[in-house]
Formats: sequence, structure tokens, C-alpha cells
Amino acid sequence: MKKIKVLAMAAMLLAGSLTIAANNNLNDDLDPSSAIASLLENPTFDYDANMEALVSFIINDEGELVVLSVQTQHENFEYFLKSRLNYKKISDVSLQPGKQYKIPVKLML
Repeated sequence: MKKIKVLAMAAMLLAGSLTIAANNNLNDDLDPSSAIASLLENPTFDYDANMEALVSFIINDEGELVVLSVQTQHENFEYFLKSRLNYKKISDVSLQPGKQYKIPVKLML
């Protein structure tokens, strides 16, 4: 009887983990990184080296990105990120309004 209970529990855990894995694969198109990357295409300033930044933002009730801070050593890159991202709507992403998020951004040559 004990073996049956252990096997039943193992089967339930396996089914639960498979369900979670399947749900994660279904939400791949809801990745905020790809939505943000599309907003940052074709930079409007000249640069001669790779640049990195850490962007902190929240999503407001209208589904718009609100940039809280940009941590970078390049002033032009900071201005570019703020102008491209601030108050832009990103649709079909699974981000909660009011919660703070951080995302690293790299600009490559």
C-alpha cells in the first residue's frame, strides 16, 4: 500500500512539472526583452564602442513603460534609452503594473 502511495505521488509531481513546463513554453512570445529590443532598433546617435546600461522601469496602468533610472557611463546612451522607452506601450507581455523591473541593455557595434 505504501508503494502505491509513493508511485501516485511521483506521478502527480511529474504531471505537475510537465504542466508548468508546457505553460512556460506557451508564454515565450510574451517576453518583454524582445518587445523592448524592437523599441531600441536603429539608434539615432553615433557610437564607436559597445555600451551597456541597466534600465529600471515599471509598467503603469495603461500598459506603458515608465523609466525610473538608467545606469550607464554614457550620457548619449542614457538619453537615447529614456527617449525610446519612456511612456511607450508594449503589448502582449506578462508584466504586472506597478512592479519594478530591471533589464540589462547592450548596444553592440
